[in-house]
Amino acid sequence: MKRSILYALSLSLLLAGCGGAKSPVTVTNPSDFGRREVVRIDLSKVAANQPGITPENAVVCDTKGKDLECDVRRGVDSVPYLFFIADVPASGTSRYVLEKGKRKAMQPLVMSRPVPERYDDAAFENFQVAFRTYGRGLEWQTISPGIDVWVKYGGKLVMDGWYSREVKQKDSYHVDHGEGEDCYKVGKTLGCGGSSPMVDDTLAKPDHNFASYVKLVDGTLEQSFSLKYTPWSVGKNHVSLTKTITITATGNFCKAEDVYEGDFDTLYIAVGVAKHDVVDIRSGHDYVTVWDKPSETKAQINDGFVAAAAYVPGCDTVMTGTVPNNAILLKKIVPGQKLTYYFGSGWSKGNIKDPETWAETVRKLRESVEHPLIVEY
Repeated sequence: MKRSILYALSLSLLLAGCGGAKSPVTVTNPSDFGRREVVRIDLSKVAANQPGITPENAVVCDTKGKDLECDVRRGVDSVPYLFFIADVPASGTSRYVLEKGKRKAMQPLVMSRPVPERYDDAAFENFQVAFRTYGRGLEWQTISPGIDVWVKYGGKLVMDGWYSREVKQKDSYHVDHGEGEDCYKVGKTLGCGGSSPMVDDTLAKPDHNFASYVKLVDGTLEQSFSLKYTPWSVGKNHVSLTKTITITATGNFCKAEDVYEGDFDTLYIAVGVAKHDVVDIRSGHDYVTVWDKPSETKAQINDGFVAAAAYVPGCDTVMTGTVPNNAILLKKIVPGQKLTYYFGSGWSKGNIKDPETWAETVRKLRESVEHPLIVEY
């Protein structure tokens, strides 16, 4: 009873201190470790009870009445969502208030875009990790659905600057100039989290790079985009792929949603993690982690170690030695089925210092996906 009274009192004080806000928000963490994640509020649901709070004026404040950085964007379902970063203690609840106000302008904490000035790459990053995959302009050299890793020290977005220096000044991003570098080679592998059909233990990768890029969500805290791969032959069948990637402002991982279409009945899809000069590799029934030496030919002796991992919920089979230079997570699909998985990276000179830290980071990712934060409003 006393706890209920204290909660009601604290909630009333919070509402009063937030400039007349009328919609409390609670974020509950079911995990045994603290979590810092981008969460979203469906403003179309809020409008039913609080018509004065609209996508144009919605803001979030904390328990001290301080406005938090937040962003409102329409999701891929066209619903307006308010995004903000929630810090929630282990097995605890954090409280916020949604109110009518004036949102502060904020600098993006994520970036994703096509890169026509550099062979049609698709690049994406947050403050901790950076990735790219290859477009049509690079087919003269590399054809691969693999995902490349750019390691960095963290704390800011770097890819636009690196591309600019590479193109204009020929100042290679394969060399660490104080922000990080590209010391990871994709080659004929799936890189860090690329996918491909697999037939008789052989990857049946596309015979071209992605053909088109569409930005789906262009926010400051979360962005997503889709890549389309036009049909190619997989055995006697023709297969196409639409890959959707979502990157948020927190953590070392991205979410992928792959949809394969074609004239097949069922197909095994391999999600891969490249193996180069492996120092440590670990796997479970639905994930694999790799701790690798730098693999790019221009890598320096002091470039540290690169961490890579993939996690496929509902994975059918994990194979770490069947496909040359790849650890594979295999799942059977039917045409049009959405294959959802997660891929991520780290660097020993960044926020992932050793294989144990990386394994624990992957454990927490899996726990977070299996037991999402509970957002109530």
